[in-house]
Amino acid sequence: MLFLTLLLGGLLILGWIEHRAHQRELARLRVRIHVNGTRGKSTVTRLIAAGLRASGLRVVAKTTGTEPRLIMQDGAERPVPRRGLPSIAEQAWFVRFASRHKADAVVVECMVVRPDLQWVSEHRMIHATIGVLTNVRLDHSEVMGGSVEEVAHCLCNTLPKNAMLVTAEQDCLSIIQERARRVGCSIVSVNTTDTVSNEEMAGFPRHEFRENVALALEVCRLLGVPRALALEAMQKMQPDPGAFEVIRADWNGFRLNFVNLLACNDVQSVIRILEGQSWLKDGDPVFLLCLRRDRAARSADFLDYLSSGARFRKAVLLGPGARVVSRRLLRRGIPRQSIVARERVTLPQALTLVGSACEEQEEATVVGMGNIVGLGAELAEALRGLRKEAPCPTRF
Repeated sequence: MLFLTLLLGGLLILGWIEHRAHQRELARLRVRIHVNGTRGKSTVTRLIAAGLRASGLRVVAKTTGTEPRLIMQDGAERPVPRRGLPSIAEQAWFVRFASRHKADAVVVECMVVRPDLQWVSEHRMIHATIGVLTNVRLDHSEVMGGSVEEVAHCLCNTLPKNAMLVTAEQDCLSIIQERARRVGCSIVSVNTTDTVSNEEMAGFPRHEFRENVALALEVCRLLGVPRALALEAMQKMQPDPGAFEVIRADWNGFRLNFVNLLACNDVQSVIRILEGQSWLKDGDPVFLLCLRRDRAARSADFLDYLSSGARFRKAVLLGPGARVVSRRLLRRGIPRQSIVARERVTLPQALTLVGSACEEQEEATVVGMGNIVGLGAELAEALRGLRKEAPCPTRF
């Protein structure tokens, strides 16, 4: 009994020492920005970091989206070092890492979806001076809840206490405001319609979402960075590997438009993005849906989307559960000839299936969605390689 008491006492003392050390590291970082939300976290993290760097601040950022990255003071990137599975303790490690690199500011993406772990990430690890909530969409419903309102409450676990939150979310703003009052958090609501001009958006060499740019510019404004300086830096920043893009290439006799939404794993966001692409109205696209065994709820959401009036030439379903989704589409009236399903598929086989689905078209549009991890990332990279009319890796 005495041994257990001494052991428990020793652990408590070690915990207290570690807590005090973490508080000292936090105190050295005068600007701490914690980015949460359903979509756009990685991109907004990068945009804010770029804008702050332009002002002369020493900024270290961390994204945990498609490929976890550390972004250093000079903008150079390196992988986040991990041994085994990701752990929320990584947030405390990042604070220590940034402090020891003498950073003035950190911008860190929330890396967890469980409500309790989101609370820990903010109130035990980061203690943000400015929080960011990009938007609220229905995703990770098996953990965050089956309605948008439940997801909003979950995301509010990272509202910074006695600090400030910048958000572009409008539909669930009342929920955010009510939760913010409980922790003394002031809300800065960004209206993305009229805060960033078309001319400013035209300066980006790639597609960016106006709401992401508006959020980042507002954070930079609050920290005293001139708008023109921040915007110029954002326009030059390196995009996240999972960022939305349209890859256009001449491929085996037809023009391919690959709309890369593989990292966009909620249906609501996919619909919003596709509605904004006017050239999609010229013909029905091929939908490429990458599936994962541990994302059954997400697969069900995309199943509902495909069977509820979405217009497409063919649906190419790849990965675990493809046959189940295929059978359900058939039961909902989708013609058999419009469905291609493969449970296990290599990259060359996947490219062959995509190419076959585009046959007899002079210009084909393929919309990739669902999941980017694994096969999705490999497909996107292979199609990027076709931009300069590189030879196709397999027969069509």
